Amino acid sequence: MNLVIFTLGTIISLLFVMITAYGAYKKDRNWFALGLCFYHTIPIIGESLLYAENNNLMHITIIMLFLTLVIITLPIGIKYGADNPAAMAMGKKIGLAIVVANLCHGYLILSELIHYTPIHIGFFHLCMASIVLYAIIRSHTSPNSRWN
Repeated sequence: MNLVIFTLGTIISLLFVMITAYGAYKKDRNWFALGLCFYHTIPIIGESLLYAENNNLMHITIIMLFLTLVIITLPIGIKYGADNPAAMAMGKKIGLAIVVANLCHGYLILSELIHYTPIHIGFFHLCMASIVLYAIIRSHTSPNSRWN
């Protein structure tokens, strides 16, 4: 892959990881969802470029996984809090799905089963999984606190 695209993708990925971490720390739902959504668009772009190069169907599979994550994490303006237990339970399940997807993809990259992706991208996926897990644990340990 082109070095400029690779460097730009790395910088933008790191930026979105930091935005997600900021949103989780400040309990700001908009920044949190925005960082997650945009972070998951980067693998879609990268895998699309790789699919255009070699027509390997594995790239389409990864694109569909991350497209699902983008749809799940779209930052829409619906606000809910601890007063809606169904939404809180659903939010935790969605969060766990995001954690599992990022853990699995990070593992595949770090174990070099996906050999065309640099190792540090695997660490970015593990960071995203830990940030979402932090947000889930934080919302579970202080259920009356509100996300903005």
